[in-house]
Amino acid sequence: MIAINRPLTDEERHLVNLLAIASVAHQTGVDERAAAEALDTVTKTGEVVLHGDAENVYLEVAGKVLVHCERAWLAFHAEHPEAIDLARHAHRIPEVDR
Repeated sequence: MIAINRPLTDEERHLVNLLAIASVAHQTGVDERAAAEALDTVTKTGEVVLHGDAENVYLEVAGKVLVHCERAWLAFHAEHPEAIDLARHAHRIPEVDR
């Protein structure tokens, strides 16, 4: 795994947000606008947390991981969003005890 030892860029944060919207829309069957509005509502309550380290980034909602990306994947795809294939890259995150 490649370590990225810098803060997230605006493009990387934007991509994590887009992935969260796509995830909520896919899991609930609503359109992306409704998913974005729902995430905005939850963000205002303080239940959305973006955190990570040099190797991974996580976006959690109410303590559950909604989006996980390796930093190297995120850095590349933030600069080349046309390379994202959600059918290939998106998958369910298994529940784990922390």
